[in-house]
Amino acid sequence: MSIICIAKGTATIGLTTRGADGKIISQTPARWEHDPDGGCVALWTMNPETEEQEAPARIYGDWQASEYLGDILAELKPRRKVNLPDFQAIVRAAMADGVDICVYCQSFDCNECIVNEWKSERSDEE
Repeated sequence: MSIICIAKGTATIGLTTRGADGKIISQTPARWEHDPDGGCVALWTMNPETEEQEAPARIYGDWQASEYLGDILAELKPRRKVNLPDFQAIVRAAMADGVDICVYCQSFDCNECIVNEWKSERSDEE
């Protein structure tokens, strides 16, 4: 059993700049900083006995709720059925019936929506 940790903060991608000769001119390492106003979520597990991090943290945009909440459930491994409907299956069934549930949505830009991603995956399978 592990301790599951989740925190909000800011993730900065590392950057290496090389000169024309291929030598490194400057290098900025990737980093994570806890920040309640940040736009990212970090998820990691810790060993409860040593309190040491077990694996690299997984970083998500704070808007990627389906990804980080899904990974949290995977870490928790609940023994009972969770009370979340299988939205991916619902979207796919609606599509199979010729229903485009997106016509009811006024909330998201389609490029940022997990439903749009699921619809694309289903199209790839056909």
